[in-house]
Amino acid sequence: MLGMPFNEVRLNLGFDQGTVGGASFSTTVLTTGGGYEQRNSNWDEPRGRWQIGDRLYDREELDYIIRFHRAHRGKADGFRFRDWANYQAVNELIGVGNGVITQFQLKKTYTIGSLSTVQIIKKPVAGSVFLTVAGVPITSGFSVDNTTGLCTFTAPPTGIVNATFDFDIPVRFEQDTFDHRYDAGTPDEMLFYVSTLAVLEIKI
Repeated sequence: MLGMPFNEVRLNLGFDQGTVGGASFSTTVLTTGGGYEQRNSNWDEPRGRWQIGDRLYDREELDYIIRFHRAHRGKADGFRFRDWANYQAVNELIGVGNGVITQFQLKKTYTIGSLSTVQIIKKPVAGSVFLTVAGVPITSGFSVDNTTGLCTFTAPPTGIVNATFDFDIPVRFEQDTFDHRYDAGTPDEMLFYVSTLAVLEIKI
């Protein structure tokens, strides 16, 4: 929702092995008595969800997550999250310069056969954006807003504009409650089990 609190900080769990999740659509299916279906796609774009619980964390990791969860007041405030299965875009077409337009939105296109869908990228990683115009690398004369994904040229370009970049997903915690349990170890090497802790993509 527009205007909701969002902090430009990433939930940093390192290369997070064991995270389960990805994009999810919303489809209403009506099945007739004869077994035929009528399907209605409720969303134009999917919404991601990732489960980072159901595992053991050491004391340092748990302390970090506790502080992060408290700082964002559970579900209340949004933040950045990296989906290690999908965080890069390579040579993506983001527009065609006509000598008038100066702003181009970062995006990633997914194509299979004749079908394509576009993901608008609003949280690029600072310093990762590389642009070309008509195939020529651009090193100056533009700026990138890392909070919106908008690329602004000082002078309007002419030609195809492509971008290569890393990006995060805007998310929030799915739970206000953060349950954890001391599971094993010694006072110096404790392990804690976190049962359920998920992050949910938000539209901004």
